[in-house]
Amino acid sequence: MQTAGLFLAYKTRSAHTIWVIPMKKLSMKKRFLLLFILLACVLVPFVSYTATNRTSPLIRENNKKLAESIQNLPSGETHLNDVASFDWDYLYSFPADTSKEAIMEQTQVSSPDGILSPGPQDDVNLFFVKGDAIVASICGKSENLKYRLSLDAAPSRYVCISRQDNPPLTVERSGEIVTLKLPDGYDPYIDL
Repeated sequence: MQTAGLFLAYKTRSAHTIWVIPMKKLSMKKRFLLLFILLACVLVPFVSYTATNRTSPLIRENNKKLAESIQNLPSGETHLNDVASFDWDYLYSFPADTSKEAIMEQTQVSSPDGILSPGPQDDVNLFFVKGDAIVASICGKSENLKYRLSLDAAPSRYVCISRQDNPPLTVERSGEIVTLKLPDGYDPYIDL
């Protein structure tokens, strides 16, 4: 005869230990508590992951396209529209300490979807906007992303580049990191 039970296993230095908790011997209250604890162990990581990755499938797809496009660029010259081949109107870049509210106000987007909160060490903070929605957003350290767009803006300024401008970019490779630079004299900077 088989008994339904809960198996808990762990490894000690000398042997494997298995505990069997027979469910028949637990009161209904203890069963409910045990079930609640097990569900919490499964749901908490899932909720935490989805809360931190709330970008739309379109944004994730465009971010992937952008990263692949940049990684495949040879050294030399290209244009921004060749790098960002998806549909967008404006490219924005903000200082790392800019709030989501300020980003929404400056970009005139209707939803915070895609607005990531950069850390103080993040040197890539890009938002591609189409109409009133963000269609791609990249935020992170260039060492982790393996690329960066060199904009060198002052802390109180942000960058706005129109797709129609389609500026030329110089592509430089240094180790694993690809750097895209705007031409000298091109001034996409706006005061916050």
